[in-house]
Amino acid sequence: MDALIDNVARILATGHSRRKALGLLGGAFAAAVVGAFAVEPLSAQSQSGPCSPEQIKYGAATCGPHTDKNSLCCDKGSCCVIGGQNGNVRKCCPSGYCYCANGLCTVSTENGGCHGGCTLCTSKP
Repeated sequence: MDALIDNVARILATGHSRRKALGLLGGAFAAAVVGAFAVEPLSAQSQSGPCSPEQIKYGAATCGPHTDKNSLCCDKGSCCVIGGQNGNVRKCCPSGYCYCANGLCTVSTENGGCHGGCTLCTSKP
């Protein structure tokens, strides 16, 4: 915000016409708006994997090899699922859901069980 105020003051201090000054002010304002909303947050991925030290501190775990670009960070209370033909499907299934060999999460049955080939995620939140 300080940079925006500095830019406005600089524009107004020049000997430009009002039209030129308003155009420059509009450009500065547009740049500030785009900068505020278009910037993506810095990735938390580190050398140790996709989970940041802060996430790990609160129980998160890396799902997949640390060096694999497709690995992801599963929050505490979820189960890591690696499946698919080449192990290329990765998901975090919430506790109480079933995870299957194909890499999908499914809803458990009414009695809390899972359909054939699937395992109940019992991770503690």
